[in-house]
Amino acid sequence: MTQLLQINGGPSKFDLMISLFGEGRMSVLFSGVSNESGKFSEDVYITSLEKESGDGESWNFRGYASGNRKVEGFFSTLHRTGHIKFVEE
Repeated sequence: MTQLLQINGGPSKFDLMISLFGEGRMSVLFSGVSNESGKFSEDVYITSLEKESGDGESWNFRGYASGNRKVEGFFSTLHRTGHIKFVEE
């Protein structure tokens, strides 16, 4: 079973969009707390972003963290909270 890591800090909406649409590869930083390892901090390169709802502040994302590990999750740019998980291939 894949563990969801709770995000309690992350990028602004502008930085999230620039990471996907900007020239070059810009990562965004997600940080939070894991039950197993305490605090975590992951630089993520966003490859896919979609609105989760109609509010323009809730996003489903996919991308890669350090070591080319696939990630996906949910993030609220309004509250800067959400969750992230590493995807097994």
